[in-house]
Amino acid sequence: MIELGCGSGNSTALLRKQYTECPIVAVDISPKMIERAKEKVADVEFHIGDMLAFLKTQERGGVSPPVGAVLIFSAWAMGYSHPSAIIAEASRLLQPNGYLAFVVNRFDTMPAVFETFRQAMRRYPDALNKALLPRFPKSASALVAVLKRNGFRIDFLEEGAVPIAPPPENRLDWLLGTGVLAGFDAVLPLRQPGPVLDFFVEVLDQTDRGWEHRYVMAVGEKQSPPRKQGKSRPFT
Repeated sequence: MIELGCGSGNSTALLRKQYTECPIVAVDISPKMIERAKEKVADVEFHIGDMLAFLKTQERGGVSPPVGAVLIFSAWAMGYSHPSAIIAEASRLLQPNGYLAFVVNRFDTMPAVFETFRQAMRRYPDALNKALLPRFPKSASALVAVLKRNGFRIDFLEEGAVPIAPPPENRLDWLLGTGVLAGFDAVLPLRQPGPVLDFFVEVLDQTDRGWEHRYVMAVGEKQSPPRKQGKSRPFT
């Protein structure tokens, strides 16, 4: 079993509780999140790195995953990488009748947070350390087309929005602790005292609208490739 973007380990702990005997490999780009995850769950193989790059290094039939993964899971993380490429790699690594299950932010998710981030980047362009280009899907139908193209049967599909209630103050600390901004602290110095941090906190704490996760959730089952039909031979 592979978890992509495990964050602070909340979903990892649920996976371990549900699948007690199955080996779990979890990957996240943030060392801070991996540290938190290790505190919550044991008997999991953790890796620090980009989820797509990690998948590309895995050999189907190798030691990790053995024979073919039975489940590849991702909660709120795929959109920060390349969903179409991840789905293609998952199709390569999963065994027939294995599952890809995920919930991913839609392109218009969490406007309060992303607008604050855009304002900070415009105000302090020299503080940018690297580029981060989320590829959140526009709709469920766009993802369904990619899943089917890569040999998945759609077993479950849901599109919707979940409101969240941020604390009245110290919202940045709360976001960083929950993993919502995991990876963004590599783009701007959001953990370092200074004008960027002060500006981000001020704008975020004054933002009262746009606090909701807009998402697509799906479970796809990898289908066995169709058997090749040989040429028919006449009876003799």
